[in-house]
Amino acid sequence: EQNSGSSEEGKKEMDQIKGENQRLREDLEKKTGALNERIRDLNQKLAEQGGGKPTTGFFKR
Repeated sequence: EQNSGSSEEGKKEMDQIKGENQRLREDLEKKTGALNERIRDLNQKLAEQGGGKPTTGFFKR
């Protein structure tokens, strides 16, 4: 009788952990997607500026 109670408790805890993992995974996917979007955007700008040739003062030393 007591045993079933503790295994029920363990199951509830596992469910919480699974839910948390799912939430973190989705959050990470969102952030990764946003970063990839930003990288594409920056690469596009570089391409428009002449294929990434050193055009900024930073490279002209």
